[in-house]
Amino acid sequence: GWLSPGQSYVLEEYCSRYGVRGCLRHLYYLNDLLDRPEQGFMIDPQLLHYSYVFCTSNVYGNRSDNNVSTITMEERDRFSEIKE
Repeated sequence: GWLSPGQSYVLEEYCSRYGVRGCLRHLYYLNDLLDRPEQGFMIDPQLLHYSYVFCTSNVYGNRSDNNVSTITMEERDRFSEIKE
């Protein structure tokens, strides 16, 4: 479930280059991780927790760095779907 350092680097570069927002990326990642156990894969709960907390802090605005964050309607709606 965890990405290697090289995979993380490529993912970060791709998202920066094509303007994929961090919250949206984690929402897609979280959605994919939640689908994997139905296919027989074992997923590390800490990995699920990391992505969920990242999305929650963006959606509800309770970030630890006290910066203001904005979310799109798509991010908010997708987060609500995943949360249910």
